[in-house]
Amino acid sequence: PIYVSGNGLYQNILITGTIGTGKTSSAMYPFSLQLMKYKHNNDKEKIGMLVLDVKGNYAKQIYEYANLTHRAKDLVIIDLSGKIKYNPLDKPNLKPSVLANRLRTILTLFSSI
Repeated sequence: PIYVSGNGLYQNILITGTIGTGKTSSAMYPFSLQLMKYKHNNDKEKIGMLVLDVKGNYAKQIYEYANLTHRAKDLVIIDLSGKIKYNPLDKPNLKPSVLANRLRTILTLFSSI
């Protein structure tokens, strides 16, 4: 098991390593499963997670863990073909320069270059 204090769960965790060294399989998958198992039967104390997955392989594992921990009903999927959508540029109160920076970030994340 991995032990992180309650306050630590609200912070950032950095996992580093070169390509192919097992960061996802040896750290992300076990962390995710442990967090999803934690008090999974208690609606008030189970842990919520936000998973961002550009490639899609991590999301597949999350689906499996959700079924394993009886949390499939907790999944909220936001994708281009789904019922729930999110437009990160729909922020009428933001300055155009901030929106332009968001668009640049999005394009960089999904760029093949």
